[in-house]
Amino acid sequence: MAAPKVSAIDPPKTIFEAAERGLAGYITKTIERAIEFNINIRDKYQRTALHWAAEAGQVEAAECLLDYGVDPLATECNGRTAVHLAARAGRTDVLRLLLEGRSPSEQETLVNQPDFFGLTPVFLALQRGEEAQEAFSLLMDRGGRYNQQTPAGRLLPTSDPADQPVKASG
Repeated sequence: MAAPKVSAIDPPKTIFEAAERGLAGYITKTIERAIEFNINIRDKYQRTALHWAAEAGQVEAAECLLDYGVDPLATECNGRTAVHLAARAGRTDVLRLLLEGRSPSEQETLVNQPDFFGLTPVFLALQRGEEAQEAFSLLMDRGGRYNQQTPAGRLLPTSDPADQPVKASG
């Protein structure tokens, strides 16, 4: 008896899964086949498909979603935008896509926008360490600030020792 034939890649069940897997063609077909499609549809985490594409580093899928009008500023259940998720995952190419075409002040606002816990994309990239170093550098080039306090009140490191606070003696 022959084993059942299994397809190499099962089709995605949702637009969120398609975005995470980088299946821009599936996204296009899904949108164009629908009479009315809400590109800003949310999943149980309040994420749009752009959140999933950004975190997974799927530039082509993210670009497709942006072309169809997904809201790049939408926040998910923790108050994080696609910029937060791309920064946390060290997805430099997606960050470039999400920030391009925006004014310097808009870029600065996006890279320093706190989530519901007070964490910014800059902090999330810094926290990730070596694997997100390129993303961190990009965010800093776009107006990122990281020499501020974390939500727990600890001071974040700065590259310049002169920026460190002086403890009062006494």
